[in-house]
This record gives sequence, C-alpha cells and structure tokens, in this order.
Amino acid sequence: MSTTAEPKEMTMFEWQAWATENAADTLAFWIEKTEDDKVDWVPCMEGSTNTRCALQLGSECINVNKMMASMFRGETPPVREEKEYTDKAECIAALKASGKELGDAIRGMSAADIDKAYETPFGPMPGRMLLQIGLGNMQYHGGQINMIQLLYGDSKFHIPGRE
Repeated sequence: MSTTAEPKEMTMFEWQAWATENAADTLAFWIEKTEDDKVDWVPCMEGSTNTRCALQLGSECINVNKMMASMFRGETPPVREEKEYTDKAECIAALKASGKELGDAIRGMSAADIDKAYETPFGPMPGRMLLQIGLGNMQYHGGQINMIQLLYGDSKFHIPGRE
C-alpha cells in the first residue's frame, strides 16, 4: 500500500503530486515483489534488443523524476546519469525519494506553469505534457516489471495494500 497520504485540499497540482508519489510507491512495491534473483534479470526475447531489468527501469524513473522536479523548480536539470543499482532496497528508497521530490516540485507550480514551455532532450514541451509524462513513465515501467515477473513464472497479481 502506498504511504502517500491523500491530500487535504484537492487542487489540480495536489492531485497530480499525490498521483505521482503514489506511482513511485507502486513501482517501488513491484520492484520489491520481484524475486531477488530476478531483479537484475534481463529477459531476452527473439528479435528484442532493448529489454531491461527491474532495477534499470527503476533507475530510469529516478532520473526522469529528478530531471522534471528540477525543471519545475526552475533549475537546470542534472546531467542524466543512470545509476546501475545492484541493491534492490537502495533502488526502492531512491525511487520513493525521487517521487516525493517530483511531487513537492509539482505542489510548487502555478497555473502559468501549465502552458510554460520547458526545454527537454526532445525539444520544448509544455508543463501539462511533462506532468503526464512523469506520471505515465512510472506506470508504463510498472507494467514492464509485471511482465518480467510473468516471464520468470510469477503469475501472482501483486496489488499494493493487499499484500
């Protein structure tokens, strides 16, 4: 279950911050549920060249969260440096912290920041699009981790708050 408390006042920014933090907590939960001997397993499917392990997916989300948080605070984003996690607990802690950091940055946004163009590696994007990308990125990679679990034989449907 997510440790993210539901907001007292539900503004658009508060909801987005809560949803973002919840997505980080949920992704961390799925990494935790990945068997220790499979958390760094990279599935190899015929014709596939870009598959990644659960820890690599977590690392990407950590970096994206930190990059977006810095942009929303008006700072220059840090140089993207994917850390190669070998410790599941360290990755989980960093993922939750990055979700909280991004959530806090979202809470500090104003209505003008929705239309503001932020410079990204893919060119300028409005704040509204970046808010969707930050949340969607963690949800997308959560699905990939669920697929990794299925591929190694874990057919249990892990539900945060139910285990």
